[in-house]
Amino acid sequence: MPVLLGPCWWMLRLARCPMTRQGRVRRITVLLVGPAAMLCGSMFLRHYLPRAGPSRSGSPSRGAFLPAPRGYAWNVHPRTLILALHVGCPYCDESMEFYKELEVLEQDQRTSAHLVLLC
Repeated sequence: MPVLLGPCWWMLRLARCPMTRQGRVRRITVLLVGPAAMLCGSMFLRHYLPRAGPSRSGSPSRGAFLPAPRGYAWNVHPRTLILALHVGCPYCDESMEFYKELEVLEQDQRTSAHLVLLC
């Protein structure tokens, strides 16, 4: 039996069902179970996959004005790069070498941005 690919493989199989009692039961089952499975799958994906959209409340969005951290003035440097890290975050830990490279660039004055680390 050939393997049928695509979202409607069950429709092709359904068209081949004979109109016997068993064929009618199979047709009804496929017509009920198929959409129900798709609905459950979409609900699962909608609930458990992250959404691209507005940021969580309380987190800044692009272009938003941020109050300066205590003891820092935005106007001292023409550009400021804010690194918001979380202690114990595996992604932050994996990127630590990159952050160290940025720090070296700033100390050697090879970048026009000033680094501010928020933990």
